[in-house]
Amino acid sequence: MPSSALFDFRDASIHGDPKWTRGSPTLGRFAPTVVLTLAILSIIEIVIGIVWITSIESLGNGWGSLTFPQVIQPLIVPAMAFFNTIPSLHLHVLARSNNPVLAMVFSGFLAALFLGSAVVFLPPCTGKNAPVSASALNHTDVQISAYQRTECPSGGHRGVWAAMVAFQFITFVGYTVHFLIAMAVWRGLREYDAGVRGGQIIELVDEEEKRRREEEARKRWREMQGNL
Repeated sequence: MPSSALFDFRDASIHGDPKWTRGSPTLGRFAPTVVLTLAILSIIEIVIGIVWITSIESLGNGWGSLTFPQVIQPLIVPAMAFFNTIPSLHLHVLARSNNPVLAMVFSGFLAALFLGSAVVFLPPCTGKNAPVSASALNHTDVQISAYQRTECPSGGHRGVWAAMVAFQFITFVGYTVHFLIAMAVWRGLREYDAGVRGGQIIELVDEEEKRRREEEARKRWREMQGNL
């Protein structure tokens, strides 16, 4: 199938779904920019996670010491953000039709996920929970804190760890902002619809523009069916 049938940029706009601007004229237009920023952050976090995993100090067993929890935070959590932001960008910028309720659900869940992940990331390499080397772990006289995570990198790799913590906190803030924007849009659209039903707001419809968009939608659908 030609890519033009799947990705039509004629109506694409960084201003996003017009309904979001109508629901919240002040905040709605910034939603696509927030999602684009989150997509870029997720890619950076995945790269940092790969760098950290490749430089992890094994416990004398090579890659066999790499556990599933050590993969969840640096790779799987950022990947969840990546696979959320790409469809979200499509809805905001290309389709320009995004349900604010669904945006609230996904953004709220991912905000909580990134906050929890960042908080769990934070203590192992700070203060009394400083990194313990692999050789030191083999001695019985080494006291390990209850919160110590043996995958915490030592030496210069602590900067990579700190970067992961920082970026996950920033992603938490980004998803919280998107959640709040979606909530403002949802409330604004409810008030708008109530005003239209009550007669306080008169909704003007450009019939010519409406016919043009309907014809374009039918044409795209025929193109997609013809290329299946």
